[in-house]
Amino acid sequence: MGATSPDETLELLSKREITHVVLPSWDPLMESFAEMAGGQRKDTFLAALRGWSLPTWAQPVPYTVPSIEGIEAQSVTVFRITEPQDEATALARTVEYLLETGDRPRAIQLALGLKRFPTSPAALAALAQASWAAGHAADAAAAMEALTLLSRSPGALRIPWDRRVSVASTFAQGRSFDLARTQMAACWRSANEDRLRRLSDGSLRRMLAISDALKVESSAELHAFARAWLRK
Repeated sequence: MGATSPDETLELLSKREITHVVLPSWDPLMESFAEMAGGQRKDTFLAALRGWSLPTWAQPVPYTVPSIEGIEAQSVTVFRITEPQDEATALARTVEYLLETGDRPRAIQLALGLKRFPTSPAALAALAQASWAAGHAADAAAAMEALTLLSRSPGALRIPWDRRVSVASTFAQGRSFDLARTQMAACWRSANEDRLRRLSDGSLRRMLAISDALKVESSAELHAFARAWLRK
């Protein structure tokens, strides 16, 4: 937690085969470790996580603390350690995570950085979602227009599978139902159980709801698996 460069941190995590980093709101132990390793410096890995200045290989994962008496006001922030992502994809995932977990102000603030990636479908989808959340209709419309044009370019949507689910969901939210149906059908054609498990609960629920509403053809087995997974 006291490492001061992304490369150093990733090397340490990889050596210890650590796949997730968990920050519980009620436990100051991580801060103590960071102080022992790096004093009061503000450039530690922990400081980056707390400030949402994430390295591209730390992906936030929504997690809801079980309803237990005495910890109702507590929270847990979970980061999955992944292969390094491109900056646009990493930031898009973070913005959508913050929207899903209810941190709308921070999501809207970070989404400003997505404007640096006007040719990234992942960035445009997340930017549209954050703009709707902020009530910025013009920004959302501009992002949707750019995303629509990109979707018609050959090869433009060769993006990570979960980002294609995001694009399909964004088209549905923007009432571009034909494009949503086309993209969601493509998602189902390349879906498998592992990919469905890795979606957040919110993303998976939207995928199922949109597929049902738009009558998107999907594997009955995978559809049933997704519904069963959400009930766990």
